Amino acid sequence: METEFNVDQVFQIAVRIQQNGAEFYQEMAKRFRESGRRGLCSELARWRAERAKALTEERKQFFGSSDLPETSGRDDYIMSHPSEMADLAVFSHDQYHSKPLTGQESWEEILKDTIGRCEEVIVFFQGLKGFAQDGITKKTLDEIVEEENNYINQLRARANVRTASSE
Repeated sequence: METEFNVDQVFQIAVRIQQNGAEFYQEMAKRFRESGRRGLCSELARWRAERAKALTEERKQFFGSSDLPETSGRDDYIMSHPSEMADLAVFSHDQYHSKPLTGQESWEEILKDTIGRCEEVIVFFQGLKGFAQDGITKKTLDEIVEEENNYINQLRARANVRTASSE
């Protein structure tokens, strides 16, 4: 049986990734003594938490407040627990491709790391698109990717402003 994700599963995965991101940046904020960098990490955590709330609302609106689909009954762990898949991506504590911040990074290094993590989110969702069940699921994935791209643009603009003001 082929693995295909539906729009509800994509929303569950997306919400979990945002929640993981919020937790990651909350933890990272604790590592910085300097209030500016600690505040930046707290701000990054708030953005991820707000995205999780927005995606939860979008999911509710998409399905109506109480008409969320039930699981398919398939005996497939990932399909019946799609948000678990999110724990394998980007902000997981044991991932091999991204290191946690140490508390010694500069403002610019934090932003660079954040942009890299956003790019990882995009790659993850673009890959998931190959397993999308239907057009609406693909459209939802495209919207999630677009939101991450918009956030990357905001972060880059902020990094450029900070660099220009320090020169």
